[in-house]
Amino acid sequence: DNLALVTSLLYFGSRQASSFQNSSFTGVDGMGNPIFITYPSERVNTTMRVGAQVGINYYRWIGKRFAIVGFMGLSGGFLRNTQSLTPPPFPTSAPWSGAANGFFLQATLSPSLAYALSERWLLTASFGSLFFSYNEVNQAEEFRQNSSLWALSGSVNSSFQASLSSGLSLGFTYFLPDNFAAQLLLELTVA
Repeated sequence: DNLALVTSLLYFGSRQASSFQNSSFTGVDGMGNPIFITYPSERVNTTMRVGAQVGINYYRWIGKRFAIVGFMGLSGGFLRNTQSLTPPPFPTSAPWSGAANGFFLQATLSPSLAYALSERWLLTASFGSLFFSYNEVNQAEEFRQNSSLWALSGSVNSSFQASLSSGLSLGFTYFLPDNFAAQLLLELTVA
């Protein structure tokens, strides 16, 4: 009665754009001095993660309305990082952009609190987590050829983190008939 199987679909997306002045060599003047032109450029980085999560919630009730909830789960999926530079730093027929693809795996243990508003409604709040993550990204061929697109290199990394400030999730859980539940979460992440 105090256990709940949790399944989730995960999506994360971000886009970061930065503008700067770029210069390009155009030739030499009559005295042999190099000629450069300066023009504005924009670099756009995007990140996308798509995956799924499976886990278990354990409810430890304190009285009739409050519960301490422990979540243990595994998640994984695919990630894609893209980068583009507009206009490119020298004339080229192909756009200066590309993508690096990979995958991620994560094991999570996180605490939360629940308050029973009624027999079917719970108000939930979780704060921080303890997790181990593994990411592997394959460097795109475009970025081996264009060294200025340095942000998308291939990598393999793992980390173990514990934090109470990594995120705050607020939500509602509604228990459907026949022991099923639906949950709506609003997650705020502190970087």
